Amino acid sequence: MNTNDSSNEDPQLHQLLRAARPDAELPAGFQAAVWRRIEQAEIAASRSWLERVVNMLLRPQWAATGIAVVMLAGAVLGVRQSLETERAAAHTRYITSVNPFQHQP
Repeated sequence: MNTNDSSNEDPQLHQLLRAARPDAELPAGFQAAVWRRIEQAEIAASRSWLERVVNMLLRPQWAATGIAVVMLAGAVLGVRQSLETERAAAHTRYITSVNPFQHQP
C-alpha cells in the first residue's frame, strides 16, 4: 500500500530533486557489454544440468579434488580387499595346519 499521494507533493521539492539528478554518460561499449552478459546468462541457463556439472568439474581446483577423492577411495578399497584376502588365506592355513588332509576349495 502506497501512502505517498502524488497530489500532496511539494513542487519545490520535486523541482529540486529533478535538478539534483546527475547527467552521467555511460562508458563506451556499455550497451554492447550489457547485451553480451545477457546472452551469456541465457546460454548458461539453457545448458543441461549435466553440462553444468561437467564444466564445474573441469575447473582445475575441482578436477584436483576429484582425482584426490578417487585415489583415496581406491587406496581404501585396496586395503580392505587385501585384508579380506589375507583373512581368507589365514583361515585356509589354519584349517590346513589342524587337518592337512582336509580339502579346501
